[in-house]
Amino acid sequence: MAQNIVEAMRDLAARGKTIISTIHQPSSEVFALFDRVLLMAEGRVAYLGSIEGALKFFGG
Repeated sequence: MAQNIVEAMRDLAARGKTIISTIHQPSSEVFALFDRVLLMAEGRVAYLGSIEGALKFFGG
């Protein structure tokens, strides 16, 4: 179900809409649908940028 919602948000974004959402512990499939992410730890920003950059930043 989360994947369907994120795909719908992605379609809206492709049409020029700005989408802001929160998601707690997404599956890898859902995570991969995002273009840019803001990852937080203990209430502070841990990373802000692209998915590819996050994987490199965290050593993946």
